[in-house]
Amino acid sequence: MKNYIKQLEKVIDKKMKSPSVNKKEIKKEGLKGFMTRQSLKTETTKETKEENIIDVVADLVISIREERMEYKNAKDIS
Repeated sequence: MKNYIKQLEKVIDKKMKSPSVNKKEIKKEGLKGFMTRQSLKTETTKETKEENIIDVVADLVISIREERMEYKNAKDIS
């Protein structure tokens, strides 16, 4: 378990340091509202490339950390 967490932290650090496009800018104009589908990645087909589970977990951890920091900054301002 410790090795898995170390490997996951390495992937997270690498992804956090690399410049990437903001996910909020990628959202399409027509996809708004509470019950809309968040991403098209959830659909699986035979043509869909299999992703490494560590990459998937790393992306989820990064999104949680970003949301937490946004919340923390908003809380400090008010």
